[in-house]
Amino acid sequence: MIKINKADASDAPLIIRRRGKNRTKEDCKLFDANPNDYLVGKPPIRKMLKVMEGIYQDSDVKAKLNESHYFKCCYCETKFKYSRDLDVEHFRPKKYSQQSLTSPEILLVYFWLAYDWDNLLLSCAECNRAYKKNLFPLENETDRATVQNRNIDNELPILINPAHVSEDDPRAHIGFENESPKGITTRGKKIIDYLGLRRDELFEARLEHLKEIKRQLKVIKKWRKLLSVSQRIDDAEISELLEDEKEEVIEAILFLKKAVEKDAPFSSMTQDFLAQQSIDKS
Repeated sequence: MIKINKADASDAPLIIRRRGKNRTKEDCKLFDANPNDYLVGKPPIRKMLKVMEGIYQDSDVKAKLNESHYFKCCYCETKFKYSRDLDVEHFRPKKYSQQSLTSPEILLVYFWLAYDWDNLLLSCAECNRAYKKNLFPLENETDRATVQNRNIDNELPILINPAHVSEDDPRAHIGFENESPKGITTRGKKIIDYLGLRRDELFEARLEHLKEIKRQLKVIKKWRKLLSVSQRIDDAEISELLEDEKEEVIEAILFLKKAVEKDAPFSSMTQDFLAQQSIDKS
């Protein structure tokens, strides 16, 4: 996970600022007039949830989120070619919430945040649907907002919203040893488990990415060895090799510089891996 610099709510897509805002007011009004109908799953809730998807899944919403999410999952940093491969994820779940997978479902506790710009993220379907789901664990469950008070000020979430300005940098909690994520803090360890960041397909994807990182490092290290030898021995063949491989070395350096940037896949893993190497990355 990396910190995401998302556009301010005032610069959110028009459908969120207008239709979403109006829909939130309407939903709250309807809920307050008939809370029992919603909380027992009668038709009004099904209508509410259907309308929700048409707003937060709008193409303008995805496009705007992509600007800050670097076209990759906000949780696992898998990069995707097409926006259809990414889900608009609600940090605080809209339908129901759970403290753990075995905890009771708290219906609609955050329904009023369905169109809240600060609550919207972009994630891969696997992180969103198979792991995060409707989990929203708090340090203290008794501090959770209710559908009546709708007050999240006292909540201390265990999960990190990487796009929230006042939230911690995920890098302070989660690091990497090669392709394996490690919890730097207790919170980081829990986040790794909740989001399934050690799942097999992620290990394989990260491992494949590291293979290319290592290959580029070998190119640079080999060239530096030749350079060191050429400085001690005046040899035409060594000098020729240095010149022949210079272009490949430049490409390798540019590749590594790009690989640690925020828009690169698994950039946090790459940063940690390169930091552990003896080669100078500057």
